[in-house]
Amino acid sequence: MLRYLFTLVLAVMSIALPSISAAQEPGKVGVTMGFPESVGLIWHASEKLAVRPEFSFQTTSSGDTDTVEVNGHSFATGIGVLYYLRKYDRLSTYVSPRYSFGRTSTTIDSVFSGERDSVSHTHLFSGSFGAQFWMSDRFSAFGEAGLDYRHSSAQSGDIFDNESTSEGFGTRSAVGIAFYF
Repeated sequence: MLRYLFTLVLAVMSIALPSISAAQEPGKVGVTMGFPESVGLIWHASEKLAVRPEFSFQTTSSGDTDTVEVNGHSFATGIGVLYYLRKYDRLSTYVSPRYSFGRTSTTIDSVFSGERDSVSHTHLFSGSFGAQFWMSDRFSAFGEAGLDYRHSSAQSGDIFDNESTSEGFGTRSAVGIAFYF
């Protein structure tokens, strides 16, 4: 009798547990596309916390003219942490600290001054207030605005090796969309 009861309990648990575990929603992962131009991921670690790494790159060339040719490459990567404050129906508000690093290299080849290379590095720290609107379970749009602090350093290698640094405060805004898996 005990064996039948044990078998019945196992059978009920094997039917019920998959439906219980399916009802628990795992952390959502998605792809983001934003402006200013960036592509990234978003991972909702919990209902109140999400992590959003992103990157962007750009290659420029002025083409070959008779006197000057300019080629440049830039790359930036950043990470933001979204702390969700409130949820109003399909709209969620959040605050987000963010760090970003960027590197730009430029080569200018001039008939008059020869070839000059320059490299700059930028560190950006920002804090934003944002809102995310869920149009469906798999698609949302977001917008945010805030303040940032930027520290940049640049080196140029020409006849005179120049090195400069700058820092300053400014505003930051971004809009984007997210597609979830």
